[in-house]
Amino acid sequence: MAVEPVRLHHEVVGFAVNRLQYVLLAEAWRLVGDNVLSPEDVDKVMRAGLGPRYAIYGPLQTVHLNANGIRDYFVRYGDGIRKVMADMGPIPTFKEDAVIQKLES
Repeated sequence: MAVEPVRLHHEVVGFAVNRLQYVLLAEAWRLVGDNVLSPEDVDKVMRAGLGPRYAIYGPLQTVHLNANGIRDYFVRYGDGIRKVMADMGPIPTFKEDAVIQKLES
């Protein structure tokens, strides 16, 4: 995979790629920990769903193509996105042994 440089407009904690990755990992952790999905199904969702789209277009261009532009997408789906995000719960500690055991199995 080629690495492409990006310009941060101001300093933040962590690399941009990690900040985006950690959001996905936190939700994967919650979905497995709450017995919503198996670890295999989390990977399947990414491999067969988001992964290919994001690899080709990225999240913002994908959103743009799913509606009549980014504004239309967020006007249409913003309330639903907020409802899902409000249900996600607190940031995991990533130390719960029961979840780690599920992920390792």
